Amino acid sequence: MKARHRAAALAIFASRNPSEKKIYEEGVLDLHGLHVAEATEAVEELLPDIFVCGKAGEVMLITGTGKHSGGVSRYQARLFPALEGYLQELEGELGGGRREGGREGSLFESVRDPQGFQGGFKVRLSRKLMEYWGVVRKE
Repeated sequence: MKARHRAAALAIFASRNPSEKKIYEEGVLDLHGLHVAEATEAVEELLPDIFVCGKAGEVMLITGTGKHSGGVSRYQARLFPALEGYLQELEGELGGGRREGGREGSLFESVRDPQGFQGGFKVRLSRKLMEYWGVVRKE
């Protein structure tokens, strides 16, 4: 069963992110349709690679607004709050502490979709973050 879930997650990810150029050069990672654990795994796996191989200094993590999440409300997002918690925890481990609304120097800030809903994050790929992950950029 786990193999099927993994295959489905990879297929969903590939359909949302058909171009490596978009990921590695433009720094856009669309996580729509993934479960929280799958999205977190993709972020942990790809952010260091984007830093090492890519040209992007920031990465846009698109989570969506929760329109297709099950639950009480049609807009009960799961990915956004889970990744926000993950990024806050990571920022705390890096010594940044909790932040309000993405002030200058923070690891990330939330971004809104065209309708005004929170739909993702802009993550700054700092040297401090990459040192945390044990990654060095190829010069």
